[in-house]
Amino acid sequence: DIYNESVPKYKTYNISEQLDGFKKQIKHNAYKNILRSALVSADRIVSSLSANELQQAIDNKELEQLAQKNLIQERGLQAKIKTCLENFETRHPNSDRNEQQCNASEELAEEDIDIGVLSGPAGCGKTKIALEWALNVAAKKILWICPRVQICQGLYADLTHEHYLPHANIEIHTGEFKKISNFDKEELEEKEYFTGDIVITTIDQIINAITTHRKISTLALFMNSTIVFDEFHEYIPMSGFNLLFAELVECKKLQNDEDSTPNTLLVSATPNYLFVNQFLGLDEVIAIESFNNKPYQIEFIEYDESKEDQSNPLYKTQTDAKNTFIISNTAITAQKSFIDNQSQENSLLTHSKFTPKDRKKIFKKVFSSFKEYGLHDYDVLRSGPVIQAALNISCQQMISEMSNAENFLQRLGRLNRFAEYEQASYKIAITEGVKRGKQTTRAAKFLGKNHQLQSSKAWFDYLDVQDIKQITLNQLYEIYKEFYNSGTVKEKLEGELINQLKDGISVINNNIFDPRRVKLKKISELKLKKHSLRGNSRFVQMAIYNIHSRQMIEPIDSYISNENSTLTLGVDEMTGYGGTSSNLLDFMKKKHHNITNSKSLTRIPYGALLNLARDPETPIYVSYIPSDLEKVNATADKEAIYYAQGINQAIGVIAPYKLGSD
Repeated sequence: DIYNESVPKYKTYNISEQLDGFKKQIKHNAYKNILRSALVSADRIVSSLSANELQQAIDNKELEQLAQKNLIQERGLQAKIKTCLENFETRHPNSDRNEQQCNASEELAEEDIDIGVLSGPAGCGKTKIALEWALNVAAKKILWICPRVQICQGLYADLTHEHYLPHANIEIHTGEFKKISNFDKEELEEKEYFTGDIVITTIDQIINAITTHRKISTLALFMNSTIVFDEFHEYIPMSGFNLLFAELVECKKLQNDEDSTPNTLLVSATPNYLFVNQFLGLDEVIAIESFNNKPYQIEFIEYDESKEDQSNPLYKTQTDAKNTFIISNTAITAQKSFIDNQSQENSLLTHSKFTPKDRKKIFKKVFSSFKEYGLHDYDVLRSGPVIQAALNISCQQMISEMSNAENFLQRLGRLNRFAEYEQASYKIAITEGVKRGKQTTRAAKFLGKNHQLQSSKAWFDYLDVQDIKQITLNQLYEIYKEFYNSGTVKEKLEGELINQLKDGISVINNNIFDPRRVKLKKISELKLKKHSLRGNSRFVQMAIYNIHSRQMIEPIDSYISNENSTLTLGVDEMTGYGGTSSNLLDFMKKKHHNITNSKSLTRIPYGALLNLARDPETPIYVSYIPSDLEKVNATADKEAIYYAQGINQAIGVIAPYKLGSD
């Protein structure tokens, strides 16, 4: 009968054409988040008591004390941060850098600031400022929340370094990593989750508190902790995350009163003033200048993207280059350019489409080679967008595909990051379509699909009339701030932001449902949720290819190993984007039972197969090894997807037909 009852919706969002319309809904949902979490958390505290214990607490009016016991207690974090800061002062006595960082942290901790916003160029010491701010607001426990696993990894490496907090319990908690720095174990038990002094985690883990019933008590931890949102600008184009991040910020705003000190800090080199001021409703951004005064040479290069040769700056061979990063907007561009140059360059490739094992191995090589005082084992790094934020690595020359102002400056933050070079070169590859803001090129269509084309064009136009051929970071960041105050671009920027929020509503409404029942059966952590804000993905299995060049592709009679079987792909990618390409599920349904001598899949609906593939034990096969194809006298699907190995390293997930060779 409960289905006929009128009850409040779990999460309410409707399309709006104005930012104010979204803001009202966010505030309404934030109230509901807090009420729901308080109710469930209190219920769980009471349910843990015996009848006698509960009665005694009521009789003695000790219910509030029961709540207090579940609040976070100070365990020495403040003393450890204080020691860290004193060591910085000892190593660099009376330094202007330390003084400016101290001033910024004090401003952020002032009582009239509800939510602190820190803006600072790459390399200005935002991590140190955040720690000093946490000390000023008497943090007992810090949740350091990041948009991506790679940022968590970089931050974990920084905070566990001897110059920061080697003796604190620094926890990294993501779907892939769960460990605490001073615990002698690689994987934490569930009862140890979120017990570190500082917990570095992804936004996904916290959003579970406001989108699910099972994890709802995490919001009580979130509300009771000191929060640092690192690289928060990345949530803006992330559908669904943009609205839910705003809900979390609103929850913390509701917590503040006249006598409280701020306990939430947003950190980014590129805060996107429109998003911060007009959408989040945060008036004050505390900025710190860069301590790097070295000049940057900036040059725009228009190119024909149909030519993947030496005339294309993203594909050009960098045999004479030292410490060069080439950053593309998509993984496939990085993969193809790496394949073309792998036999000539001393280069690395990184992007988001690797197995967990290869991703860890490559991340370690990237960090080791290009960190401050790195080994420089490699001369060139070809990458998708994954390295553009928070990674503490540096190069002398950068070639980047054109994007919006935030991506433009975040990538620049990996260029001469440690001011070790007297001069650095930043070349931006731009197509005619992006220049005109017209979706006439692949690059422009990609930006348009992500609601970033008009803001990219506006940023290019704004820079085009400035004298930026030789410029310092501080001058460039001043231009960035002025850009958001320019009346001529505000309308375009606001229009794209509203479109990004509209996409977010669609994702939320399709992926978040009222929790009407609780499953008692324990669900494997590896099993994918039916609905995810990150996208509709499933576990896959695939064959391996050796790729020496675009013309030399050699299939290997082997699948990716069981230890890498947690590889996932988007459902659209494997099912042909609604009919425009091959549906690899069709191939599997027709051939799989004969290859494996198992039950026929021909009568099983697509939906059932996709549901099974939420478990890594029953993946979708998106390609088959040659010997399995021989069993059924078949050739591979023309758009089959493989895991490619290059001459020197893994190339990752790729469909060979995209290489442009037979």
